[in-house]
Amino acid sequence: MYKTNGIMSVSKNEKNDKILNNYLITGTEKNIKFDLEEDAELYKIEDQFGIITYSKPFKYGKIQKLSCCLTDIQEPIRMLIDENIFRDYQNNIKELIVLNTEKDSICVKEYTFEQLLENFIYKSKYSNYNEKDIQRRYLPLPAKYEDARFIYQKYNDKKQLLNLEQRKVFNWYSKHIKFRSNIFDSISRQVNILFENDTYFYQEKHPLRFNINNSLGTPVHLDTCRLLINEKDRCKYRLCENDAYYPIDKNQGYIETKQDSSIMNINYTIYDTNPENSLRICNIQYDNMLYEKCSFFRLKQNYPNEIFIWNASKYLHFKPYNMVDISIRGDMRILPKSKYDFNRFKLYRGPRCNLEVSFCISQDKEKLKDDKVKYCVF
Repeated sequence: MYKTNGIMSVSKNEKNDKILNNYLITGTEKNIKFDLEEDAELYKIEDQFGIITYSKPFKYGKIQKLSCCLTDIQEPIRMLIDENIFRDYQNNIKELIVLNTEKDSICVKEYTFEQLLENFIYKSKYSNYNEKDIQRRYLPLPAKYEDARFIYQKYNDKKQLLNLEQRKVFNWYSKHIKFRSNIFDSISRQVNILFENDTYFYQEKHPLRFNINNSLGTPVHLDTCRLLINEKDRCKYRLCENDAYYPIDKNQGYIETKQDSSIMNINYTIYDTNPENSLRICNIQYDNMLYEKCSFFRLKQNYPNEIFIWNASKYLHFKPYNMVDISIRGDMRILPKSKYDFNRFKLYRGPRCNLEVSFCISQDKEKLKDDKVKYCVF
């Protein structure tokens, strides 16, 4: 979480090697030592980071033949969401800002996010968040978004119980789901063309990330999950910085480990005041960082509707300190159906011991025979 727009690198030294060799990095206590690079050649390499899949002119990225298998990619894939779908999605988020305010009736298309968020105040009505909340849901806009989702989920079959204000929120979230579905359709059509040798599961109920005005961003981490293991096998796994092992009986427990490497991430930006302060991804896989110098490259966008597909289970990444900017983005998991194995995925639960989440597909939820599981990722 750095305030600089420069390239951060990780060099081989005793401290870095010890951490990378012994710890699974989840962005908490163990700090890798970073160096700020001033190498002009490295900036040129950063500008070419990511593989272009569209025909429009581009400044960042490069043309390169794609692997036929999505999970084999080593650099982010650059794709474009349909422009009209993207603009509709942006305006849908703007409508949330003014919903149930004195600006409720304005045409949000004519206003910027900065204008709409100026003096914007909102306090969560249905949940109590504190400043340790890792998703920063206590901030005004994410709090309003979480309240809208709460109303939609709780009253989906009881709309008659809603008052006028709640009904407007419910209707907004209903439209929001449709816009998210359109985003999903635009992405999936292109993935099916580029990687036609497989079909895919998607995380349709994917999260939005809000970083607004001095938000801390996202720490250096790999995407993780909880894996059910035998207690005697704990020594086979890297430790985590937090209390990694969660016993469920004397023989078994859940350990925090890397997310399954077959799961890829799709990142898109709804709005960002400062695209230069974008998500940064290490150019070397985590397991190979001990052997060579590594750099964290910015995902510089050519177009606001450009998205990136990459492997967050293999590459360390972070979103820098946000200073006084606005960053609203989404990330969605994608899994090739050929890589899905119920007997393997049934052992996975959500990161940070969220045992209510399974990485199985929703059709297999009953097969888990686990009453704790309420949600499936795919």
